[in-house]
Amino acid sequence: MATKPIDEIITHLKNGIKYKKCWKCGCQQGTVNALEGKMEEIDSSDKELISPLLEESKKTFETVQYDCLGCKICYPSEVTNFLSEAYPDVELEPDGCATDDIFVEERSGWPPLPGSYEILRFEAPVAICTLNSKDLMDKIVDIGHSRVSIVGTMNTENLGIERVVKNLSTNPNVRFLILCGDDSEQKIGHLPGQSLVSLFENGVNPEKMRIIGAKGKRPLLKNVDISSINQIKEQVKLINLVGCSDLNKIEETINECASQNIPVFEGAFNMSVGIEKIQANCPPPLKLDPSGYFVIYPDKDKNLITVEHYTNNGVLNKIVEGRDIGSIYSTIIENNLISKLDHASYLGKELAKADEFLRIGTPFIQDKAQDPEVIQTPTEDMTSNCKSKKCC
Repeated sequence: MATKPIDEIITHLKNGIKYKKCWKCGCQQGTVNALEGKMEEIDSSDKELISPLLEESKKTFETVQYDCLGCKICYPSEVTNFLSEAYPDVELEPDGCATDDIFVEERSGWPPLPGSYEILRFEAPVAICTLNSKDLMDKIVDIGHSRVSIVGTMNTENLGIERVVKNLSTNPNVRFLILCGDDSEQKIGHLPGQSLVSLFENGVNPEKMRIIGAKGKRPLLKNVDISSINQIKEQVKLINLVGCSDLNKIEETINECASQNIPVFEGAFNMSVGIEKIQANCPPPLKLDPSGYFVIYPDKDKNLITVEHYTNNGVLNKIVEGRDIGSIYSTIIENNLISKLDHASYLGKELAKADEFLRIGTPFIQDKAQDPEVIQTPTEDMTSNCKSKKCC
């Protein structure tokens, strides 16, 4: 005997109660709450079976930590799918997934919406979405391609796509979106990859804001407007590599997109706010740091960097020694040997020069950072045994 849709609903509700990953999932909580609101529209016999499970489900709820994990089997999604089969006129809409107020607070700057992504460079032309493949996202980030703006995952065909639309439409530098990685494995469910492709190919029904041709059960975009959708379709070219996890192929595609040198999009309705581009100016001479000054010795024989700290009356106070410049400057900060940001920046630059001298032999001469009338120290090229010093 074939399993009835109501039996499937009961099975997947029980699974949502059983597995702890569902307790913190916005998809699970949204589905239970939305289904509870539709109980009057289903048969009383089915209602008697489902209602107790909804109450039990709500007792498992914890603070939402994600809207979706891209699970191979999404239990709340299956609940909605079988409800649609049993009651075609009962529609949970996107409320059956994550609720509208989960992680959607906009911020100033770019990207305006949070999510599972890494930013590489605002002014780069290529964005990459790896769908449910978090590992692939991490590998692409590690490549650090200079023409990639942002790399992220996307697990849902509603809130996930909304965030992609919003975050890309507010950056006119992005002209390509490479869609790769694994889409949902279930035949019905979220299918964010297929839904995003449908959005670019077909757009949405303007009345219901449902993505035309999307096969997921909840491809409704409630939190973006038509102008944003039209803009993203005009601004961004979608490169469909769904199912591809080949880093060589993805990097080749990045290069092909970047080589087209398409200019910044000029027809944006939505632009990032709060981002000011400031022209860098030559720094003014450093003022004396009340905490004192430093003398740096990169010793090639010992393969060490020694930093001597002096009070401003020329008295040696501390000596910090090490090979890793990060350890050196963090130790200096921990010991309160520096108090000015410009002095700290200058010290970092000089330590980097000392490190380069030890690694590849680039001549090291410590630049003078203080007023010569305040501190008098000899000046010599320190590329031999680094016996002389200059101050900073």
